[in-house]
Amino acid sequence: MGNTVNIPQESGNGWVILHVDRQCIEVTVSSDQAADPKLLAFGVQPHDFRQKTEDFSTQVNAQVKPAYYKMFGAIAFATIFANIGTRLLEFNVAMVKAIAYIPLIWSIWVLIKTMKGLPEKISTVFESWKVLGITAEYYPGSKHSKPRLGFKLPTDQRGTNVARFPSTSSSSSSPMFNK
Repeated sequence: MGNTVNIPQESGNGWVILHVDRQCIEVTVSSDQAADPKLLAFGVQPHDFRQKTEDFSTQVNAQVKPAYYKMFGAIAFATIFANIGTRLLEFNVAMVKAIAYIPLIWSIWVLIKTMKGLPEKISTVFESWKVLGITAEYYPGSKHSKPRLGFKLPTDQRGTNVARFPSTSSSSSSPMFNK
């Protein structure tokens, strides 16, 4: 499964990148990572950043862990059933192997379906930031690259980031665009 989202390796050019720690099948965002100043400039509060990253870890792990457990179970079943079945039912080895490997095919399908469903799960976690113009995208990583969470910052027509700052006038307390 390739990277369908073009999330850069490092922050810059309208992106804030948060590298995610992966231990076996669990992903976590380090609790010592503070909100990037670019995100704060767009109105993200530090406590909201912490809460959202914790929710992200919880949501991703709740969806990915069961899929991996099914995969591990299917591998164990296929290994045990194929080894025992071929010894006990020597006359029908093809049937034994077919029955043994059906759960593997099913578990691969479940894993692919789960990974394709992650972007929707993650977009719900960071839904409240869309009003600030910030969109979140997740790259699950690969053999040679770590998983990362990317935040696409809003830009104007020239491609420069448009940060929001609190209004200085007392009549309005809503954020305004800094031009």
